[in-house]
Amino acid sequence: MSGAIICDRCHKLRRASLGEAAGPRAQMLALPGCGCQHLSPHDACLRLLAPGCGPLAEVSARYSEETGFWVAVAKGADVRVLGAVADVALGLGADVGEAVARASGEVLERYGAALVPPDSPTRIPLARWDGSPCGDGPAADAWLPYHRHGMPVLPVRSSGLAFDFRRTDALRAASCEKMERQAIDALLHNGLGFARPLGSIPLGRLAVRAFTLPAPVPVALALLAGPSGAIMAAGAAAAANEADALAEAGREVAIDWLLAAGAVLPGSGVIPAALLGPLAGTRLPEWPRSTGADARSKPINAARVIRNSFGFADLTPADIAIAGGFVTRAMATMADPCLMRW
Repeated sequence: MSGAIICDRCHKLRRASLGEAAGPRAQMLALPGCGCQHLSPHDACLRLLAPGCGPLAEVSARYSEETGFWVAVAKGADVRVLGAVADVALGLGADVGEAVARASGEVLERYGAALVPPDSPTRIPLARWDGSPCGDGPAADAWLPYHRHGMPVLPVRSSGLAFDFRRTDALRAASCEKMERQAIDALLHNGLGFARPLGSIPLGRLAVRAFTLPAPVPVALALLAGPSGAIMAAGAAAAANEADALAEAGREVAIDWLLAAGAVLPGSGVIPAALLGPLAGTRLPEWPRSTGADARSKPINAARVIRNSFGFADLTPADIAIAGGFVTRAMATMADPCLMRW
């Protein structure tokens, strides 16, 4: 069978992964590695993003009065039949379209990174921003999770993982997320006093405190505390400029709060402290309150730092690639002396 209709094997596995959310066979996307389907990139993209046709099972959205954003919930297909795992992701946006795009992108990046190729090696090649080779890195740090002999290598980490329909945008998002996580780790190691307070920022009905963190690019942290001062939700982001970092950190803390409060995915068993990660043990009174001296590292050239700090692993599966999408992971590499030169 060829053309737009998928083969019997793809149909069987897609239906198994989508369950009751499965759409008509004529609208489904073939599995990665199968050559049964021939679509234009445009048609493949439509099927990739359509719930019930490929990696996405369900997508829903509503307006959140508390945060002032539209919030979308995207449920990934249960792809355990392909050796991976089911996943759910949230996305916030100023409108429905932005929220759905963000949530869908989160699911697709995890879906792509979870499809570890059979008999894959323990090292994975890395490339610079321009696509030229720059050594390799541990496969266990790239895939989500990496499998060896049919068993996942744990713990699973999503730091530096991104999806986009433009390669440079995927690389930028991956690099920024990696630097954001590094900035938080450095802050917890060096002390909370290195955070520079920016005061309160508006976020719907929520009272959010904002900080910038020492880093070679702007990194913003947004915290939401309860009456006792205990941190209830946190969000961080890196970007080429402080305004974008603050806006993204605001979205992240809003998602954290919606999950912790049970406003989305109720009954999911989410433990609020688990969402906070290393920030779970802190209280807002422990954080700096006055602006004082600016403890940030001054950006040398933020855009250049974002491009040159990491090597990138290409984790794009065939069904995302045919639709024109990219899944990438930013990874540290010691093999290339040209990296980390800002």
